[in-house]
Amino acid sequence: MSKINQRTSVVDDGMMSVEDAAEFTGLSRSEIGRRIKSGVLRASKIGRRGLIPRKAVVEMLEKGMTT
Repeated sequence: MSKINQRTSVVDDGMMSVEDAAEFTGLSRSEIGRRIKSGVLRASKIGRRGLIPRKAVVEMLEKGMTT
């Protein structure tokens, strides 16, 4: 499976990479990382990849936590 297909399947499964979450929210990768460390965003680590549930990103946006 190519990297593009792997990435698409992960997002389709309701999980986003840090990079995808940053692009989706308009925040930097560093800011996404800070929010994960502070507990604002839930994330799971699979291997070396940090994956964030799409639902958690949407909830953060709905609460207006993008600044």
